[in-house]
Amino acid sequence: MSTKKLLVVLFAPIVVFAACGGAHDTSSTASSALTACPWDPGFGQDQCDQGDWWLEFSVSDAATTSMSAEVSDPNGNRTIALTNEVDLGDGNVKFTGGPDDGPVPAGTLIRLTATKGQATAQTGWFAYMQDAPAIDCSGSADGGTDAAQDSGSTKDAGVDATEACAPNCAGRQCGSDGCGGTCGTCTGGTTCSNGACVSGGGCVAPWSPFWQQTSDAGSWWVEYVVAGGGSLPVSVTFQVVGGSSYPLSYAYGKWTGGLDGVASGTSAMLLATDATGATAKTLPFQYLVDQNPSTDPCGGTPSKSQSCLPLTRGMLTITMDDSYESQDTLAKPVLDKYGYKATIYNITRQLDQYGDLPFAKDLASDGMETGSHTVTHPDLTTLDAQDLDDELRLSQQYLLANVGSPVASFATPMGNYNPTVLAAIKKYYTSHRTVNPGLNYMGSDVFQLNSDGAYDNDSASTICSWIQNAATQRGWEILMFHDFTTDATSNMDLTYPIADFESILQCAKATAGIDVVTTTQGADAIRCASP
Repeated sequence: MSTKKLLVVLFAPIVVFAACGGAHDTSSTASSALTACPWDPGFGQDQCDQGDWWLEFSVSDAATTSMSAEVSDPNGNRTIALTNEVDLGDGNVKFTGGPDDGPVPAGTLIRLTATKGQATAQTGWFAYMQDAPAIDCSGSADGGTDAAQDSGSTKDAGVDATEACAPNCAGRQCGSDGCGGTCGTCTGGTTCSNGACVSGGGCVAPWSPFWQQTSDAGSWWVEYVVAGGGSLPVSVTFQVVGGSSYPLSYAYGKWTGGLDGVASGTSAMLLATDATGATAKTLPFQYLVDQNPSTDPCGGTPSKSQSCLPLTRGMLTITMDDSYESQDTLAKPVLDKYGYKATIYNITRQLDQYGDLPFAKDLASDGMETGSHTVTHPDLTTLDAQDLDDELRLSQQYLLANVGSPVASFATPMGNYNPTVLAAIKKYYTSHRTVNPGLNYMGSDVFQLNSDGAYDNDSASTICSWIQNAATQRGWEILMFHDFTTDATSNMDLTYPIADFESILQCAKATAGIDVVTTTQGADAIRCASP
């Protein structure tokens, strides 16, 4: 069995679903009073983690069943389903999600649609991360008739909704004017970014990580999370435009360093190099004001290798530990239904002495990857050299002789390992899965692969959000399961409801930009940049 670890979130938009300490903004309530709507859910804005790649909006009607965001685009509008639903309490509900077809920069015109049964409600167009959403009652909504059509126009009620908004283009070349109009259109190959026309309209960055300033940053201390884009950064530099550069150091998931005093609003850039040698830099941004700068699509350089490149799609691996019968009888039929193959980490004494060998053989014959989880499931860090070697060598030999081949991947019992254990693992296996949480990328160590445990209290929707995040970040999500049950719920830490397991596979099938692979397939995909 593997001990349960606390899920550490290194990039804020991954699965942070807590309320923003009262950040539910019901500013649309005032606008809803201007006209009578068939249904007004009370659109609001929750900006805990909103950014180019993560959207969060709330409603004050807990009966709301879904929400989506329509993004205005000259090449054709696109719709982002906000599939994650979070109860904020007091009747407020938050809907969140990330786009998989490109970022949504601040100032982009969007509008929200919410549903409740057969009823729908929609906001007017507003500038993302700059204006509050306000319901649009100008027409009829599904499931009801606009009350203004029954009792006269909004002017008859003594208020003209169009008079409530004053366009504002001060200091803006382009983008939203705050009232559904624009402040100008960029031409000559430039695109709109934070109200300014910048170059790079036709470029695609060879590596495009996400840049996020932390709350600890200030005039004398710089701190950013730089993650995603399919690869790990190996160096990051903060540069004042036309001024000093400050190389940053990595620790605890953040890139940090001291400054000589950089005032808020100073024009700055971030520059990074990834594990493949590709580089990326941000567009110039206002330090401490623009907390999520955008990658300059024309400013990076490609990988130094034609074959070792940042991942272009996310990956998902299903792993199962400890040789439970239910992995064959319950999980395999569901995996077969969706055409997915898992990696099974077997305890060979469990197979040999407890009658579970037929189940392991059936899984292997169905194309599941056979991995080793030792002979007796001990804490490997407590063993002497001979016992450690026996646990690794004899388990592999047994599996090769009795279950299937090859046996290339290993998972440490309880996630306990040290440099001595790692050195011993490398004698027999080509990858090692840990229980350290988080995504893997090009540049991750294939002998210290992260994984996220799926336990009885982890809902299918929560795990689905991890998968969706892997697609957005172009990272590799490894999920770790143990036993399964046909019961609808479970109060045993290592036992997971099979119906929820199927919901997770449905999510994987429905998530664009994700490939389901075995551990060895995933390790081979990132091995070229592994330490």
